[in-house]
Amino acid sequence: MTGRSKARKDSGSVEGSKVRKDCTIMEVSKSGNSGSMEVSKSGNSRSIEGSKSGDSGIMDGNRIGEGSPVTGRSKTNKRRKVGIIAAALIITGLFILLIFAAFYSGLTVRTYRVSTDKLDPGQNVRIVLIADLHSCIYGENQEHLVDLIQKQEPDLIALAGDIADENEPLAGAEMFLANIRGTAPVFYVSGNHECWSRRIEEIKDMVKRHGATVLEHSARTVAVNGARLIICGVDDPDIKLHEGFQYDWKREMHDAFDGLADDPGYKILLSHRPELVGIYKEFSFDLVLSGHSHGGQVRIPFF
Repeated sequence: MTGRSKARKDSGSVEGSKVRKDCTIMEVSKSGNSGSMEVSKSGNSRSIEGSKSGDSGIMDGNRIGEGSPVTGRSKTNKRRKVGIIAAALIITGLFILLIFAAFYSGLTVRTYRVSTDKLDPGQNVRIVLIADLHSCIYGENQEHLVDLIQKQEPDLIALAGDIADENEPLAGAEMFLANIRGTAPVFYVSGNHECWSRRIEEIKDMVKRHGATVLEHSARTVAVNGARLIICGVDDPDIKLHEGFQYDWKREMHDAFDGLADDPGYKILLSHRPELVGIYKEFSFDLVLSGHSHGGQVRIPFF
């Protein structure tokens, strides 16, 4: 048997320990100013803990012995932990789903209906708008993309720029153009990446070679289902990299389209850049078709 004790005059604390063969340990501590006391005893059969606050007269105790039932508090804590874990898993799953939806880059068809008084009843026109393919390939010979386009049964196909890319071979873009030929009349304008490629003339020649109309601050009048449409198109503003920095893109627009203000035909502008809508409003266009933003200026998943 061994024992020891020590006392400090300043703090008024006393600590002691006693060890016997049955490994029973008792510790006593007292804090002079607070009037609190804690007692604990651990052995083979039980443990007792208690605390007392001198001024309040409150005593808390807890006793756990062999075969003691689980308290209501422990059940509540367990349920709370399970709930927190479940909520965390649900939130994490939703976050992953939203990220996937926001950055999904597969083929998606969006349908929009536009009404106008300029077309008579029955003069419906279906336009397929394609932009920002960046020479990507969707299936063998672009069959996935081409099949989707043909299923829409379009009257016109509008290519709003960046069909090709400055960092990719032109093979994907040419394959696409070759396989949509004959589906419907195709109209094309350049995009910024095509202008950056320094191969813009080569790209335009490729587009023309496959039967599409290249619009360079110009317009074409077409008749579709009895409706008179004026298809206008502009090069991307970065065409100045090819034309020279003295090129006045906006002035070129006014020169090309100011004369259309009094034309009663339904006027469609094809331009790669949607953010320049403030400029487009200076003209008499009825509809603007653009690309560039890869899914929307502000993209909300599932909408």
